[in-house]
Amino acid sequence: MHDNDLKDFKSYLLFERGLSENTVKGYLRDLKGFYDYIDHNIQNFDLEHVEAYFCKLKDNGYKSTSIRRKIISLRQYNEFLMRSKNMPNIMDQYELPKTKKKLPEVLSLEEIVRVIKSIDDSNPIGKRNKSMILLLINTGMRVSELVHLKLNDINQTASNVRVIGKGNKERLIPLDLETCRYVYSYMLSERSFFDKHNSQWLFMLHDGRCMTRENFYNILQKVVKESGVRDHFTPHM
Repeated sequence: MHDNDLKDFKSYLLFERGLSENTVKGYLRDLKGFYDYIDHNIQNFDLEHVEAYFCKLKDNGYKSTSIRRKIISLRQYNEFLMRSKNMPNIMDQYELPKTKKKLPEVLSLEEIVRVIKSIDDSNPIGKRNKSMILLLINTGMRVSELVHLKLNDINQTASNVRVIGKGNKERLIPLDLETCRYVYSYMLSERSFFDKHNSQWLFMLHDGRCMTRENFYNILQKVVKESGVRDHFTPHM
C-alpha cells in the first residue's frame, strides 16, 4: 500500500468523516493488517482477497468482536476507494457478526464513596486526583475528554462543564453544586502548583505537562488500591 493512499485515507476519515484521532488510528491499524495479508498490493482489494482474509481470521481464533471491528474498518476504506478510485462496493454483503451482550460490571455506591473518602486532599496532588475522579463520576465523560479539559470549560455560575467529544462535537454537562465548588476551589488554589508554563489545561502533571489517559489510569489504580476497595478497576466501571 502506498504512503500517499494511506495519507489520503487518513485525511478522509479526519476531515470528511470528522472521526477522532483514536478512531482513525484503529481503522489504519486494521487496514495495515489486511494489507500485510495481501502483501501491500492495492489492486488486491477485491472480494476474493477480502473473503480469504476473514476466513483466515476465523481460523486463527479471532473473536467476533475483533472481526466485527475489522469489517467496519474495511467498509470505511471501501467507501473511500469508491469515491477516490471508482472501485465497486464489495463490503456491503458482509454482515457484522453478532456479539454477546452482557451487563457491564459497575461499582456500588458504597465502593465509590469509600474510594473518594480515601483520597488525602490536604495537598495539591490529592485535590487534583479527587477533582478528576469526582468529575468522571458526576458527568460520565470519557477519560480522553476529562484530561483535555481547559480552565474556561468549567462554568461555576451555570454549574456545568463544557466537553469537546468525538468529531469535535461540543456538549454541556451539568454538575452538582458540591462537585462544581470543589473543582473550582482546586482551580483557584492547588492548580498553580502544577502550572509551570502558564497553561490552560485544567489537569496537569507535576512538571506542567498535560495529563494523559495513561497518567489518569495509573493514578486511578493507585487510589483504588490504597482505598482497599478493590485491587483494580477501570474508568468505565
